[in-house]
Formats: sequence, structure tokens, C-alpha cells
Amino acid sequence: MKLPDIKDFIESFYYCRYRQFFTVFLKVIELVKQDPYLKLHSRYFIRETRVVIYSQFLESYKTVRLESMAN
Repeated sequence: MKLPDIKDFIESFYYCRYRQFFTVFLKVIELVKQDPYLKLHSRYFIRETRVVIYSQFLESYKTVRLESMAN
């Protein structure tokens, strides 16, 4: 199985390019669902990938305080 978008998938995750990540993620999901071995675990892969990427995205908002937003 060839994964032509895997480089973009990994780089967009690493460099926090979320728009690009989710665009490529849709392509990766289709590839995973087509693979006979990975198909059984596709729901787990999708769910866990989303958890990781959303956690990374929201991490930067932990330091935002109401006082700094008011300023």
C-alpha cells in the first residue's frame, strides 16, 4: 500500500498546520478504510488521531486568562 500523503500528514501535524492536517487526514482515512488489515481498526485510529490533534491545538489556550483577554 502506498501512502502518497503521509509526508504531508506528518509534517502538518508536527508544524501545527491544522487546516492542512485535516485536509490530508481525510485522504488518509480513506486509505485506511480501503486497507483490508487496517479497516478493522479504522474507527480507533480516527478517534485517537483526533484526540491527539485537538489536544495539541487546545494546549496553547491553557495560558489564556480572562484578564489578558479583557486587555
